[in-house]
Amino acid sequence: MQHDVGEPGTQQMRTSSGSRIAYNVHSAADAKYCLMLHHDVRQEGIDNRQLDPMAKATQEVLERAELCVTADAGYSSDAKLQAC
Repeated sequence: MQHDVGEPGTQQMRTSSGSRIAYNVHSAADAKYCLMLHHDVRQEGIDNRQLDPMAKATQEVLERAELCVTADAGYSSDAKLQAC
């Protein structure tokens, strides 16, 4: 459901602190050089379903068979950790 408040493409998202009109931006950076490798804008306020898709997309960008991923606790989901 689109809303007229804020920028085009923002959505009302449920978060732990209630509903907000927002984007949910995820990014992946190289640990050594801190260069942005991949980013994605989601219209879902919950991060714990984003680890697997972000890791796989970053892996494709780097064209690597294996990838070591570090993420904060907001990405924790047993199913998604296992998928990675």
